[in-house]
Amino acid sequence: MPSKYDRYWLEKLGDISKLIEEAYIHGTSSELDVSEIREYGDRQNWYGVVEVSDKISRGEMAHARSLGKIVLERGFVNPYNCAFRFVISSDLKLRVMRLGTEDTSNLEISEYVKHALMISETSESAEDRKENLAKILSEIPLEVWDRIVKEEPEWRYMGPFLNRYGFGPFATLMVVTGLNDFKLKGRAEVSYWPKISRILDSSPVPESPRELYAILEQFYRNELYSDLKVNRLGRFLFSPLAEKLWNSTPKTVSRDFPSIWKELAYTMRQNPEAKTISFAMKCLGISLLMVGEYDFDFSEIPIPVDYRVRIFSKKAGFVATEDDNEIRQTWQDVLELIKRRKPEVTMIHLDSLIWQIARMNKKEMLDYFSKMGCRSVGENIVSFLIGPCSTKTTHFGGENLKLCVVPCGSRKIWDVNPNAGPTKARDMYIGSFAKACREYAEKFYPDSYVILSAKYGFLFPDDVIPGPYNVTFNDPSTNPISVEELRRQAEEKGLTKYDEIVVIAGSNYVNIVRKVFKDKRVITPLSGLGGMGNMISALKKAVSEGRRL
Repeated sequence: MPSKYDRYWLEKLGDISKLIEEAYIHGTSSELDVSEIREYGDRQNWYGVVEVSDKISRGEMAHARSLGKIVLERGFVNPYNCAFRFVISSDLKLRVMRLGTEDTSNLEISEYVKHALMISETSESAEDRKENLAKILSEIPLEVWDRIVKEEPEWRYMGPFLNRYGFGPFATLMVVTGLNDFKLKGRAEVSYWPKISRILDSSPVPESPRELYAILEQFYRNELYSDLKVNRLGRFLFSPLAEKLWNSTPKTVSRDFPSIWKELAYTMRQNPEAKTISFAMKCLGISLLMVGEYDFDFSEIPIPVDYRVRIFSKKAGFVATEDDNEIRQTWQDVLELIKRRKPEVTMIHLDSLIWQIARMNKKEMLDYFSKMGCRSVGENIVSFLIGPCSTKTTHFGGENLKLCVVPCGSRKIWDVNPNAGPTKARDMYIGSFAKACREYAEKFYPDSYVILSAKYGFLFPDDVIPGPYNVTFNDPSTNPISVEELRRQAEEKGLTKYDEIVVIAGSNYVNIVRKVFKDKRVITPLSGLGGMGNMISALKKAVSEGRRL
């Protein structure tokens, strides 16, 4: 029987997989904050343990047993030939431990672990790199730091409503929209903040938090994870904290900023360091900056760790795993080093910069800092990122930037597990050919590949698809996405910045990609290999030998 907690664990598949890998290599994994599971149930005690091998052991608590079931169904432990214990602490931290003493010498080490080993073998430690990056960022003038914050989409798209709403209602609006800025349909600056801005622009000014709820409810009902987001919308806007913020002044919010942070986490039943809590507080801080109020204490609030922050942390050679706690501490260290030279800089400034430049290539980064009036900083960051400890991803790996496009497939996770629920694109297509193509892309283009879906278009690996569908490019009657829509997506998702498009797919996909990227060089490594069996064999051989086709 499906559990009410299944859906939550399905959202965390990528994180859980990495914890298992860490546990296999090191014996025990880092911790993962799972406090958002409170949205799915109410328990007096959240402690739970489950053990998974080829079956589930222990797992008396429903939320722990749900986790074990998901891990078992997905076959996450199968490659390791040993059992794992999953422990959920009472304060909702998940840790994985490897059971037994199996030899791990033959484990294929992940890219993250390889990177950690590379850092440890170089003369430049992670601490040195923090110091070096902090020194570079300290060269940014304070007025440029302030301009960087103003480039954030939440400032650009929401700023016009400050005078119209007044400070208190505006601050409330910023917090609640910050709380629901996760699992979006596309990039936040395209698919989230502009849409909210248009809704607000066409709606009357709300007179209360409840009226604001009525304005935003329909928008969130059409979003991914709609039930969760509508629930969060109401949980905050119907709370005493929202009422207090609605009637607040900049001075009172500035004075009470740290206590508001704690109260917000309590209201939302989350850890204060959770990404959405940290980001909502950043949005509240931006509200204060907009009215010229700078005297508030943001010192304890960590960087909101999202995909872009993780990407940049790895590029910079700071972290070997995707442990959010390690990433938070890393950027707190960098900020402290910056503040020795520029004490006015806050985590709002630093997060804004990292979020904006995380996925830029060399040219984009130099153009960005040139526009800001400090090109030399951009040049130094580029040099820093391509130094001996950088991960040298495709964003900085040469003059020609390559995007890899892989196909979707008719067989999907719901064919074998109808209760799988919303699933990340990387885990959704389970057919042999789609899987072989994805594994090739993950091996050779880990930070620059997309999946081309006949229904949804270009999907990043972590994009979440809500449920089953049956659309194919081979049958126009199924209404596949058009070339025109794909071109629009390519612009919106930043795919046009790539110089070359590598298509790891059949001829039908190649033809579509050529039409979308008609001014780009399209590379087709599978051309001439014959049938699907030959292509799968070639892909698997390339991955095992570490040589591109």
